[in-house]
Amino acid sequence: MKHFEMPLPLDPEKIINAQFNPFMYCHSVDQDPYDVIMNGLQEGGKYPYIDSTFIQGLVNHNDGVFGAFMFRRYSDDSEWQESVDYLDNRLEKIHSRLDECLDDVILLNMIDNPYEEGFYYIYLWYDHDVSDCTVGIFDSRRVKDPEEAFYSLIKCVLMYDIGEFTRTPKNEAELRDLINHYGLNNLIKFIPNEKLGGWIQLT
Repeated sequence: MKHFEMPLPLDPEKIINAQFNPFMYCHSVDQDPYDVIMNGLQEGGKYPYIDSTFIQGLVNHNDGVFGAFMFRRYSDDSEWQESVDYLDNRLEKIHSRLDECLDDVILLNMIDNPYEEGFYYIYLWYDHDVSDCTVGIFDSRRVKDPEEAFYSLIKCVLMYDIGEFTRTPKNEAELRDLINHYGLNNLIKFIPNEKLGGWIQLT
């Protein structure tokens, strides 16, 4: 898999203007966790309430992680700042202990398509209280540019914060207001590739 680095800093306008919606494209697949393991992930599938250990195994048995961020869903100001300081100053690449974060962590992977040209994106949402972790998968034919795929994922996560997934002028205006009011750095914290290495610990 070709290595990709997200250009920094993140651009709020690219988040607001992202076109693809992985949460709406991927349909929920209601399967027993054992069946998911035995049958694999289906392209276009979204697997809610997946076991956190499945996410940890998936992210550690491929080397395609190119985008990761912490999403402020539960934490208050002091907890958020504690997690940001941890990611900036104490997270070790030898084994990345993302379970030390006090809020949700979302990762985006690229893995080769073994059957034809192209690749798959897999997004992994690790819920900090481990109640509703989610995995989704979509083909690179839907979004060819990895940067666009990552911005689309960030947008969907932030739209979750305002209770909407659909792309409408009203919802996008609310998203802009959310970013302008709180500041992007108080809503998400990007985790660069150089901070991710060894065994990525999520649970």
